[in-house]
Amino acid sequence: MSKFKLTNPLFRQLFLFLSVGVLCYFISLILLMFCVEIASIEVNLANLISSVIYIFICYLLNAKFVFKEGR
Repeated sequence: MSKFKLTNPLFRQLFLFLSVGVLCYFISLILLMFCVEIASIEVNLANLISSVIYIFICYLLNAKFVFKEGR
């Protein structure tokens, strides 16, 4: 069995995908807290707003850093 190495393209892509996911999760939480606590938006609407922004940011980051080869 081969060991996982950062030079392995599949392992690198999986690592980047997970990293982008974790980053986007924290962005989503921060956006939700901002909308509810600072902007005083109702929770359901704030959740919708943060989710839409989160999905857009996650898509852009994955397209830019993870799936460069168009797969």
